[in-house]
Amino acid sequence: MPIQDCIQTNLPAVSADFCTPNTTFGQVPEIFIGYPNQPFTDVSDLNEWTLRVNNATLADLTIIRKLHTIGSKPKPESTEIEFSQGRTLQTPKKHTLPFRVDETDAVNFAFLQFVEANPGRVYALWFTGGKYLFGGDDGVYCTITLDLVIPENKQELQFFDGVATWEGVTPARITNPMA
Repeated sequence: MPIQDCIQTNLPAVSADFCTPNTTFGQVPEIFIGYPNQPFTDVSDLNEWTLRVNNATLADLTIIRKLHTIGSKPKPESTEIEFSQGRTLQTPKKHTLPFRVDETDAVNFAFLQFVEANPGRVYALWFTGGKYLFGGDDGVYCTITLDLVIPENKQELQFFDGVATWEGVTPARITNPMA
């Protein structure tokens, strides 16, 4: 690819510390689901989270549901496309967040049935990973699928197998105010 005389800007700073590296462990242990267009005033405000996370209240569209999960955030899918002059670009990133819910009580089962009855519905999603909360003030606008899995083995737990899917850049990240 030829280097053209494009406008250059300063690269952002990076860090690398051999003696005290700053690392974060994996797993998505909880997700938060709400409706789009119900943003936080300040997603880092613990008081606002305390007011909005509620797994019981039904008559408030600003309420956010919290699920305990075992999940991950794999690398997103994207395709490189070549176009004129040997240039390339990437298609928008397609993110998936597979998760599992082990608490299969009647309340969560009703939530599963709601998700199944509303395929393609867009939700606002926030998720935790290590010491971080992802999603920003608005959450990630995504679709969610959720399915009941009953294992063959009597010694295994039934669970709900879920996937949240969205397109775009990696969501905003802050230190989790609820940690």
